[in-house]
Amino acid sequence: MQELSERQTARQDYIDNAIYKLIKKVNPTNKKVEWDIELIGELRDKIREYFVENRIIADEQQFYPFLEE
Repeated sequence: MQELSERQTARQDYIDNAIYKLIKKVNPTNKKVEWDIELIGELRDKIREYFVENRIIADEQQFYPFLEE
């Protein structure tokens, strides 16, 4: 069974954590923002679309590594 490398896993963690930090920073309320991987994933998809599809700055694997089936 294939697994992501440590570097790939670290990249995924970096992206997800950066998005979570952004969500917390732009929160206009004093309410605590909980970790929500569904929301993080939705925002990640939009950011990926910008870098990969719209700007062609990076490919999908560079932006957010994954295992191909």
